[in-house]
Order: sequence, then C-alpha cells, then structure tokens
Amino acid sequence: MRSVETGLFEALQRRVSDADSAVDLRFADDATPAAPVDAAELDAVEVRLGFALPELLRQVYLRVANGGFGPGYGLLGVGHGATDDLGHTADSLYDLFSQADPDDPEWRWRPQVIPFSYWGCAVYSCITPSGMVIGFDEGAWVDDEIPLDVWLRKWLDGSLKQPTAASH
Repeated sequence: MRSVETGLFEALQRRVSDADSAVDLRFADDATPAAPVDAAELDAVEVRLGFALPELLRQVYLRVANGGFGPGYGLLGVGHGATDDLGHTADSLYDLFSQADPDDPEWRWRPQVIPFSYWGCAVYSCITPSGMVIGFDEGAWVDDEIPLDVWLRKWLDGSLKQPTAASH
C-alpha cells in the first residue's frame, strides 16, 4: 500500500481505538468496532459474492476493523462483522438488495455495488467495483462519486455529509 494509505490506516486505527469517537451514532451503549476480519473469511465472502471488494475496503476490513466504526451508524462488516440494526452485514445486504422485487419488477440493484456504511432510515453509502463511494437514499441512487480514501478522510476530519437524494 502507498505511504499515503498507510497514514490513512494509522489515522483510522487511532480513531477506532477511542470507543467514544469510533462511530458517530450507536444502536447500543456498548457497541464497539468489530475486530479486523480474518483473510480466509474475507476471501470466502468474496467467493460467495462472485467478485472481489475494492482493495482499499478489503484493507480497511483486514487492518482496521470489520465494521462498527465510521459515520452515521458505522461501516457494516462482512461475514461475521458488524451489522446494521436489523442484523445485516454488507454482504448480506447486497444479497438481499440484489433479489427481485415483486412489487417493482423493473427494480434492479446495481451489480457489484456493496452497501457498506449505514446512516439510518434506509440510507447507505455504497462502494462501486472501481472503489468509488455513491449514496443510496430510500430507493434512490445518489451518484456523487467520491473515492473511498477521500470519503474516509472526510469522515476523519468531520466534513463528510450523509448522502441525500435530490427528491427528498
């Protein structure tokens, strides 16, 4: 990894080590970041999904934490990692969202776009195969792309904003 990313990992690890500031909002008072994911578990998740996660997100899961930290209610883990308030990880949400909707047969979740950070109220930050973060707000895509490293730095410096669909 580039030295710039090494600095990012160090800053994330410092923030995650402070339980009071690791996540902006909490479902429970005792919520803590999940331990980093084991490489074998992450590999198994990717095999099951049928595609690899963007490398920087992989490294965050492997080196920082398997979710449970970040903006809003935090990053969702993979496999046995941190979940949203309904018990879903990033990969289980992808599976759920990728299913056909009998009430809207035209609806299709975007292939290989993972909802990885939960803001609450059906709002997610999602990552594309190229490592760009886009938003999803109650059924509408918010296509303001931002690279994951910039997104993480914005969270660290307090300037990251929740994705919001223009129609809301």
